[in-house]
Amino acid sequence: MLAIIIVLTAVSLFSYELFFVGSLLGLLLIVELTAPVTVRPRWRRRLTLVVLGGFVAFILAVGHRFVEVLPPEVIPW
Repeated sequence: MLAIIIVLTAVSLFSYELFFVGSLLGLLLIVELTAPVTVRPRWRRRLTLVVLGGFVAFILAVGHRFVEVLPPEVIPW
């Protein structure tokens, strides 16, 4: 996560959305690379809930960004 902050800041693209997406991708990468082959520990089941929560937050962020991009006539609020 620190590397993501450094890279995004170095290229002047830091935003909380990009930081969240990069952190979620890093979490998914680490979860897959450290997955045990034969045994599934109890804490890995709880980790699945964290990943699921990350996906829900990602979908909400994408939906929010999508609504911002739409013209005001499409969604009359």
